[in-house]
Amino acid sequence: MVIDYSQTINRYMQLDAYPLPRISDMVNQIAQYRVFSTVDLKSAYHQLPIRPKDRQYTAFKADGRLYHFLKVPFGVTNGVSVFQREMDRMVDKYGLRATFPYLDNVTICGRDQQDHDENLRRFFHTAKLLNLNYNREKCIFRTTRLAILGYVVEHGVLGSDPDRMRPLLELPLPHCPKALKRCLGFFSYYAQWVPNYVDKARPLIKSTTFPLTTEARLAFDRIKADIAKAAMHAVDESIPFQVESDALDFALATTLNQAGF
Repeated sequence: MVIDYSQTINRYMQLDAYPLPRISDMVNQIAQYRVFSTVDLKSAYHQLPIRPKDRQYTAFKADGRLYHFLKVPFGVTNGVSVFQREMDRMVDKYGLRATFPYLDNVTICGRDQQDHDENLRRFFHTAKLLNLNYNREKCIFRTTRLAILGYVVEHGVLGSDPDRMRPLLELPLPHCPKALKRCLGFFSYYAQWVPNYVDKARPLIKSTTFPLTTEARLAFDRIKADIAKAAMHAVDESIPFQVESDALDFALATTLNQAGF
């Protein structure tokens, strides 16, 4: 059940700025492991209780009667921030290792099978203490290949999720400024996969006429192909980083390396 709170409590609530995890950072951390499980929490927000004195603010009328929620309902302004904060607190409070919550999806990892199983056991022990419920049919256990948030992780390598790539591969040539802006936004999500992305995308970025020029069309097709075939190794943060820089009268350049690569 979803209630429209846009004209009631949402108008008066102070916005909670607690952020979601940065997807690229979280996925890179996950990719340093080798065995994975994902747990889908059931009706996520409904697992967070509301203080008794605040329940009245969620009141709604149905079938001639007045009701209010005992747990956080969907449609409340700060539901996302509150839920993510509570999940992060759970990980910290109970010392859950290699456990990465992204809203109602929790990824549990391990360096090997034994390490993974111990981390998973600790998560389920904590979930039982907190009375957290999950969708068994949506969970994945003990896999070495994980599809998560648009990425595929396997043996320390990050790749693009083929299921997420299908819309990109079928993306038509932009026919107007609005479509071009949407296209560039899609590309920018995967820009880290494309060497010299800005240079390759420049003909598209500078496009002001439609249909697109031959140069812009070639850039469009090339970027799609680069993203579709891209893969990269996860960054192992235990290896020291090395910064190298160079400067000329007309330019500056820097590189960030690990182990000479």
